[in-house]
Amino acid sequence: MQIEVFATNDHKDLSKELLNEDGNLKLLPASFYRELKWQDFRIFCHQYGRYGIPTTELIKFITNILGSKRSIEIGAGAGDLGLYLGNIPMTDNRQQEWPSIASQYKAMGQPVI
Repeated sequence: MQIEVFATNDHKDLSKELLNEDGNLKLLPASFYRELKWQDFRIFCHQYGRYGIPTTELIKFITNILGSKRSIEIGAGAGDLGLYLGNIPMTDNRQQEWPSIASQYKAMGQPVI
């Protein structure tokens, strides 16, 4: 296992650039993310509990595959992907709410989703 420790007070706060006023991830092209400092982006994902980052390219790709078929997002987490796929039904097992799991996230300083 590899562990890296970052000083979170020594990074650029990306929340205003990456989150809408309602807390959802903005839908941005992959090129936008390539311009971010990797450490700043990693800290943002940790602080806001984002594990999958939908991009305009990904949404277009998935939409082309789905066409008019019905779909559901399993393991939806914060729901960013399902939101941009047209508010499709989303589900998650919510294990991060289990006390034994939630305590681990709290120890890492990471929110549960």
